[in-house]
Amino acid sequence: MPNCDGGDISNYSLVGPAIGSGAYGSVYKGINKTTGDTVALKRTKIENFTDGIPSTTLREISILSELSHPNIVSLKDVITTDTHIWFVQEYCNMDLSKLL
Repeated sequence: MPNCDGGDISNYSLVGPAIGSGAYGSVYKGINKTTGDTVALKRTKIENFTDGIPSTTLREISILSELSHPNIVSLKDVITTDTHIWFVQEYCNMDLSKLL
């Protein structure tokens, strides 16, 4: 289960530009300033927080928090800010499309 205790995105530093982007957000390589661990930071786009968190985002959090498999990246934390929701995930140096 990920740590969803309202962590602070300032505990991470971004390494370079986005390493990927899609319909729901962008993914960055990041470093945990406390532990030195390399992580993937997925920043989701939230158009209007007054409407609540999109169901697609809630579904992704729910599914990733329940999965535990060596072939699926782990969800370490979920951090909310005023304008974004950040997923802190295990970092992989290659994505599936590059592997194929």
